[in-house]
Amino acid sequence: MAYPQWIEVDGITKKPIECNFEDRGDQEVDAVVLHYTAGASALSSWKWFNTPKSSASAHFIVDRDGSILQCVPLDMKAYHVGRDANLAGSKSANSKSIGIEISNFGLLVTYKKQLCTIDDKEFIPYDSAKYGEPVYGAIALGDPTPQHILDGEQPAAFFEGYWEPYKPAQILSVHKLVRLLREGIEEIASSKILGHSDIALPLGRKQDPGPLWDWFGMFALLGIPYDVGLKNHKSVSFIGCEAVTNVRSAMLNSPDLLALTENKTSELPPKSDT
Repeated sequence: MAYPQWIEVDGITKKPIECNFEDRGDQEVDAVVLHYTAGASALSSWKWFNTPKSSASAHFIVDRDGSILQCVPLDMKAYHVGRDANLAGSKSANSKSIGIEISNFGLLVTYKKQLCTIDDKEFIPYDSAKYGEPVYGAIALGDPTPQHILDGEQPAAFFEGYWEPYKPAQILSVHKLVRLLREGIEEIASSKILGHSDIALPLGRKQDPGPLWDWFGMFALLGIPYDVGLKNHKSVSFIGCEAVTNVRSAMLNSPDLLALTENKTSELPPKSDT
């Protein structure tokens, strides 16, 4: 099928990169994959994608103010998921998908009792005034439902800590972008709007877009039934200290579950009601 190369609407700026993409071959696009950049701005992510040594790229970057950069034409394959990825049964994840990066630091780390981001191995204090108050949450990866985890079933991985919240403007822009993509590429399946964490193998290798991305709200605005939208999702989110405490309590009764959290959580400051 011939895909539109660029989306030309207000709010989306064409800013092509010069490397890290290639022809899709005979693969047909049927999926959209959401990521967070773990970076400070859309421009800084664009510069990284435009560096040959990064071997990484995405079709779009959505900045915190809601502005969107399109980096790669839609008829080309971007390098936004690793080779070891399973896209609802397909091993050609990059060839069959559109990649959307959302400017967000994701899971924060604690260094010297201060929440930080990491840039080129340097710890940088997280600026709550600029990026928003971090929210405590956790994401479990595997094939679970919330009740199964609370009942003690074993997820593949568990990430707990403070996360940067998504900005309302960029949430709306992502919704708009996905809607435009579905209008332009009718093969995109309602059950294949996924997070990087849902397809990266082994499960637990990636945790983006993380527990603060509101899939239910997104599917509601797109008119996608929850059971269809979540069909191929492999993650369950817990927001707030109470929810995370409940799932952690289940883990305390299951040594196998508790072991999964080792080396997978950030060093945390004392719990609060964030």
